[in-house]
Amino acid sequence: MEQSNPVIWLLPAFAVALSLLLIAAFWKIFTKAGQPGWASIIPVYNAFVLLRIVGLPSWWFWVLCCPLANLYAIVKLSHGLSKSFGKGSGFTFGLIVLSLVFYPILGFGGAPYLGPGGTENDADTTGDLISPTRNKKNENARDDPLSNQRGFNMKNYIHWKLFALGLVCIGAGYIALSIPPAEGFLSLTAAPLLLVCGYVVIVPLSLLINKKPPAADQTP
Repeated sequence: MEQSNPVIWLLPAFAVALSLLLIAAFWKIFTKAGQPGWASIIPVYNAFVLLRIVGLPSWWFWVLCCPLANLYAIVKLSHGLSKSFGKGSGFTFGLIVLSLVFYPILGFGGAPYLGPGGTENDADTTGDLISPTRNKKNENARDDPLSNQRGFNMKNYIHWKLFALGLVCIGAGYIALSIPPAEGFLSLTAAPLLLVCGYVVIVPLSLLINKKPPAADQTP
C-alpha cells in the first residue's frame, strides 16, 4: 500500500492559512477606514466599499468587471489604497506584485487612514460610510517604519539581497511545479517548499530587516 505524500496534505492547509490571513488583513483595512469589517467578506459589496475608501465613484466597479480595462482599474485602485494610508508608488507596486505580503502589512501595521486618496478631510466631507477614526492613529504611526512615509523609499525598507533570493525561490518553485511528471518529486515536494520559503519566509524577512533606518523627520 502506497503511503501518501505529506506535502499533499500540507498544500490545502497552506492555502486555507493564506486565505484566512488575507481575510483578516482586509478586515483590518476596512475597520481602519471606518468601515464595518464584515463588509470586506461580502462579494460585490466589498468592492463598492473599497471604492469609497479610496475615493473612486461607484461606476468604477464596472471597469473592474471589464477584461483588459480591469488591469488599469486594479492599478488605480491599488494606488488609491496606498495613498489613502499615506503610502507611495513603491507600496502600490508591492500590493500588486506581492499581495500576500503587503496587504497584511497595510492591515496589521500602524499606517493610519488619511482619507480617500490620502486627504485628511473630516468625515462630513468624505462620504456616507467614512467615519472619523483616522486622526487618533496619527501619533502612533511614527513608530511604524512602514506606516506614514509618503514616499515609501524602498531602498530604506527592503533588504534587496534577501528580496532577490525570495524572488529566485518563488520563480524556481513555479518552474519546478511545471516540470513533468505531475506526481514527481519536483512538483509535489520541491515546488511547494520553494514557494513557501519564498512567499512566507524570505520575502517577509527582506521587509522586516531594515537595511538603513529612515532619517528622523526634522519638520516641526
